[in-house]
Amino acid sequence: YISTDIPKDLPAYLRTYLTKIKIKRIDNWANVPLSKGDSLEAEIPIKTREEKLSFYILVERNNNEYDKVSLFSEKDYNKKLGEARKGMWSNWIEYKFKLYGKYTPAYFRFKVIKLSSDGKELHLYFTQIYPKEGWSYPSELARELVEKLGPYLHRPTEQALVVSGASDVETFIQEEKYQAHWYAKVASYLLMKYNWRLFMMKWHGPDFFEHFTLHLIDPSHPLFDPSKEKEEWDLYAEFYKICDDLIASVLNVVDDDNTIIAVVSDHGHVANVVYHIGNEVLEKAGLLHRRDDGSIDWSRTKAVFLAEGIWINLKGRDPQGIVEPGEEYEEVRDEVINLLLDLKDPRTGKPVFSLVCRREEAKILGREVS
Repeated sequence: YISTDIPKDLPAYLRTYLTKIKIKRIDNWANVPLSKGDSLEAEIPIKTREEKLSFYILVERNNNEYDKVSLFSEKDYNKKLGEARKGMWSNWIEYKFKLYGKYTPAYFRFKVIKLSSDGKELHLYFTQIYPKEGWSYPSELARELVEKLGPYLHRPTEQALVVSGASDVETFIQEEKYQAHWYAKVASYLLMKYNWRLFMMKWHGPDFFEHFTLHLIDPSHPLFDPSKEKEEWDLYAEFYKICDDLIASVLNVVDDDNTIIAVVSDHGHVANVVYHIGNEVLEKAGLLHRRDDGSIDWSRTKAVFLAEGIWINLKGRDPQGIVEPGEEYEEVRDEVINLLLDLKDPRTGKPVFSLVCRREEAKILGREVS
């Protein structure tokens, strides 16, 4: 949530992470102390799958500077949910949200990333809102872990939020550290409580981290800055210490010589040395269309970039498919292939892709795509 304009040159899919809010003088609040009469207010819209609601904030002044943000469920000072000062996090907030037709307790917190002294420039970051239960097997385990070890943050800041400006590197690392430490506590708790034959844990943090930082330490990348190389390696050391601490938490409770401990990655990583392609290229070519809010307009979209390639929005197969099977389908596939093969790296003039193939041709790569 930001009080300034969302950059117009920000790609549509990144703009969805930002919501502009209006800061104004406090008006029509209940139970506000006289000392808070010079506070500023803003509405914080919240949208879930099943409901739309609003929280409210007061930007409060201390002496001559606005330095604190308080969150309320209503415009009533007695309905405070939490507060945080500039650069700080609020406590975890428990609130009931509608989920699958019923109101379920869930947790979130917020951070004041930026706050000007006059209170007019504000940047708030809200974590993912995640339920207290309903995400574990056996089902009662989720509540037990949350009550003993604290709220579970399933999806911390990822790279797109940092790139969009909704979050920043410091906040990203803080959230990843929270999740990793939570996993460490859970691992210790569960390993000591139960007799395991196989215990497996996955942490996605390094994947998110390297997606938007690998260029900082890779001299082949056009954005690499040699004057900041040591600073960036220090950042890597800070982040991978989180990994070390997570592994140590398991080693500290598993000291049986008969226990096999394996630390593995699911894939490697290389820096992206060209401008992000995919949906932006399809959008410019008129194959993908978006609504004003940045979401995909499937009624006009013929192709979309997914994790493993380009997906044709095929009629009869996809829920909102518009491309006719047969001749039109092949025409769209040919258009996408030619579009990507013609794409050039603006720095070097060389093609971005050396190979673009149809799914049935992927056998030459040693794989078959169903």
